[in-house]
Amino acid sequence: MENDKHENMLMHIARDFKSIDDLVDVFLSFLENKTDYFHLMMNDDDIQTLSKKYDGDIAKAILNNNTCGFKANSRETELMKLFRKHQLKYIIKNQPYIIENEDIRNKYLSPCDELNKLSNIQIAKTKNTQNEAQRNNRNPHTPAYDSINEKHISTWNGGRTEKYFWNQSLNEINLEIPLNKEIKPSEIKVEITNKHIKVQHLNEVKLEGMFYEEVNKQECVWNIEDKKKIIIFLEKKKENWWSYVIKGDPEIDTTKIESKKNLTDFDEKTQGEIRKMLYKQKM
Repeated sequence: MENDKHENMLMHIARDFKSIDDLVDVFLSFLENKTDYFHLMMNDDDIQTLSKKYDGDIAKAILNNNTCGFKANSRETELMKLFRKHQLKYIIKNQPYIIENEDIRNKYLSPCDELNKLSNIQIAKTKNTQNEAQRNNRNPHTPAYDSINEKHISTWNGGRTEKYFWNQSLNEINLEIPLNKEIKPSEIKVEITNKHIKVQHLNEVKLEGMFYEEVNKQECVWNIEDKKKIIIFLEKKKENWWSYVIKGDPEIDTTKIESKKNLTDFDEKTQGEIRKMLYKQKM
């Protein structure tokens, strides 16, 4: 989905910030400096009144600077609508009990059109979905190891399987294996060759298989994060895009990967593969 691509991009950017508020602040700064999002459009009477108070360039700017932007209060109103929309979508998925109880709903949520449109059927359906997810101990849209508050590495230019998350650049792979319980380095055994990987926890195999292509095993490293995630770094032997990490796992569509690298920066074989791919897309 298109949103997934953009959300993955934002997740990658968000890692540079200490808080969500900092990320939002930078986005608003982008709107301030690179767009006319905050530019106010005035009515004709106010423009004429102001232009008479100033001379020269300022007067010209007042007269000519009203062809872009938005009406007063329109951006605040639209932002609040979008905020309410996504807040309610989140609460329906993760906190449906707030909406189902009128007193609690009125205490914590401000009245709005989106809230008023919610029907009892929608709430009941959400509740059933939530109960089903709890019975299965999982979110219906995510793998069994996932949870609402769990954070994982970005899947930018990569993906997720039942066992791990992964992302990639042209010359490396980052892979995360969540274990959902505290682990010690002494309990983990990771064996990496140029073509194969095997990961064990207390003699239980968590991941094993052949790579999409060869890696430089001397440059591959691993560590434990948050006491319950195994993070593995793999250096590709040659620069290209992998459609999967382990043979037999779900493949991604590498034609949809975004790359800012120039075609001439690739080796000759990869250039040929890219040209073939682009030719097929045009057919």
